[in-house]
Amino acid sequence: MSSDDLIGTAAFCATIGVGIGDDDTVDTIVDGRFDTANEARLWIEQTLPKTPFPDWVMHRPFGSAGAFLLGSIQAGSYVSGPDGTNTVWLASENAGVDVDAVLVDGRVQWLRDPDAAV
Repeated sequence: MSSDDLIGTAAFCATIGVGIGDDDTVDTIVDGRFDTANEARLWIEQTLPKTPFPDWVMHRPFGSAGAFLLGSIQAGSYVSGPDGTNTVWLASENAGVDVDAVLVDGRVQWLRDPDAAV
């Protein structure tokens, strides 16, 4: 399938990020695009517990204190890029709120129903 064939196709972006202090994500560690919200949810559930903090977090004066890892799913679709030659993923404005997950005692805990990303 060429990248032009993707234009208009719905997809779900799953990200693992790091936040400091409150619930603001300050850095994306890894992300992926998936055909379904379920595939994105499974990826987060498998990847989030194994994701280490980036080195810059550990080199802060207090190390990982106050830092947290966050998984997120967002609906979107592929569109033609600004230069017209590349296909890029763009979040849907009317898809509702992101669905987020955090680690609690080493287990993924969803803050909202992960099926709400659909």
